Amino acid sequence: PESMIDSIIRSGVTYGDCDDVSMLGASMLLVIGIRARFRASRPAADGTFQHVYIEAGLGHQQTRWMRIDPTVPRPPERFPNDIIMEM
Repeated sequence: PESMIDSIIRSGVTYGDCDDVSMLGASMLLVIGIRARFRASRPAADGTFQHVYIEAGLGHQQTRWMRIDPTVPRPPERFPNDIIMEM
């Protein structure tokens, strides 16, 4: 995330794939005290995952989750085989 933040400071933009952007987003949420977790979705036939995005904890106890994926223009879909890893 540090190199992506440096890029944003220097040029106003940054680039990366879904796991880079998810790591940056989760880090930013955690810094301001919001729980974050990763969702890996769309498992391929070989068992690898094709996409990852984050969810942010909502509410007073942060027990509800909002999907966040800055790599797509709409909230990501949940898939039944998603794997969740909370930070």
